[in-house]
Amino acid sequence: MSALLPQQTNASSRDPNATTDGGRHGGVGGHARSGEYGTIISYNADTYTSTVHTRRGAMTGVPRLRSTPGQISALEPGTEVLVSYEFGDPIILGIVTRFNNQADATTPFSVADVSGFGGEGQNKDLLGTGGNYRLPAEPTSCMPGDWVQTCADGNMIGVLAGGMNVMRSGAFAQIRTHLLNDLVEIISRNYRHVTDMGEFTIKNNDGRINMSFRGGSDQKTEAGSDEENWSIKFDLGSEGDMLNLELCTPKGQTLFRFNVDADGQCEIYGINGVSINSGSAANGVSSEESTGNKAKKIQGSQTTAISGSDTLNVGGNAKTSVTGDYAVSSGNDLSANAVRDYSVSAGRNLFVAVQGSALGDAVVFDIDSGDWVVNIGGPTSLNPTSGYKMTTLAGNMEFLSTAAGNFEVTSLLGQLKARTLKTILSTNNLPDSVVLGGDSITGHIVKFEQLQAHLLHLYGLLDLHTHPITGTAGPFPVVGNALPPLVPFTPQLSAEIVNMRSVTSGVAL
Repeated sequence: MSALLPQQTNASSRDPNATTDGGRHGGVGGHARSGEYGTIISYNADTYTSTVHTRRGAMTGVPRLRSTPGQISALEPGTEVLVSYEFGDPIILGIVTRFNNQADATTPFSVADVSGFGGEGQNKDLLGTGGNYRLPAEPTSCMPGDWVQTCADGNMIGVLAGGMNVMRSGAFAQIRTHLLNDLVEIISRNYRHVTDMGEFTIKNNDGRINMSFRGGSDQKTEAGSDEENWSIKFDLGSEGDMLNLELCTPKGQTLFRFNVDADGQCEIYGINGVSINSGSAANGVSSEESTGNKAKKIQGSQTTAISGSDTLNVGGNAKTSVTGDYAVSSGNDLSANAVRDYSVSAGRNLFVAVQGSALGDAVVFDIDSGDWVVNIGGPTSLNPTSGYKMTTLAGNMEFLSTAAGNFEVTSLLGQLKARTLKTILSTNNLPDSVVLGGDSITGHIVKFEQLQAHLLHLYGLLDLHTHPITGTAGPFPVVGNALPPLVPFTPQLSAEIVNMRSVTSGVAL
């Protein structure tokens, strides 16, 4: 043993209780003790040996008996041990727990942390007559079949009967595995998991709890321990307010962000846009519902492509405001229906272009009740001479009132002008069908040709007119017929009749 323990400078190579050289079975010393109790004074970590104080003094360089080649257990000063001289040189066989009747002041704990289970009740001195062999910070519930390794700080590793294993540093820092249901429990107040991809942590900062992940997809430039240029950032809890997921460049520029705050507001951001797709397997429908108000702000342009139909139902009012041009195009019919009023306002011009069809009406205004009013111009008009123009290529312009409606044209200072090849007025309200020059009839229009024939016939009769003469010529009576007028009526009055004729107006009854 001396060759194995070169640093045992003060340790005796013989049993201090032996009185002869005959050995334990060959002399008087054989009946003496071959070991004694000691107390650890110091520990040498370079040689894994201890300085032990016994009744006979201090021994340095005393090794400890190991149960396996890889067992390393540094003994703390004050630990009571059993030193053996069985093989000549002293060696620590084990640790001795002294009998102690004093109450342990430390807070005991259970290896399973479950009240009433494990060894609780089996190792209790209910009568209070036994001693206390439990060191401070040792569990109180070990039962036969348990193997527990503890430390003075209360941390431990235990292999417990019933298929339970425990690795514990505190009540909120332990890992448990259970044979029952193949359960694995990780209990922690703060948690950190470090991998090649990054770090996953759970932190409790004065009651504010947050679950966080920082990682990257490239270990050389992003996720390495000497890099930490995180391209994946995830927070759930107090720091995430309440949920925040970001994908970034190694320099920290946000590429994508998904955030839900404590007020329930959700934000989805993509530096190159956001696409939301939903399949339609088994007649599935993509549904989006907002229980309150909703605002959408787009910094650039928006394009919406719908392969099927589009239906918009609005329970209240709807308003569309466009700063630039606004165009609506329909490949088929386009309809607008208003239960009440329908208003169209144009700040400049209004154009309506209709292709129409070969047959039927192209534009129809169907007014059930009320007037159709067109107001053109006004005191502040940019063009005081603004008017109303209607042009047809070869079709008719028809104005029809099926009941007793009137057609009225009024111009206070202007004129009524009609330039047509022919004008026909057809009325049936005899005898006053047409009134010219005012609202009340003061005279009637006659047919010129019939009047001309009538007057010429009258003139002829006047030219041939004779009448009897009765009377006296002095004292003599006169009897006979007068001769026709020396100057006839017809040649003089016929020339005046032609000037009475209108060359632009005619009457047909």
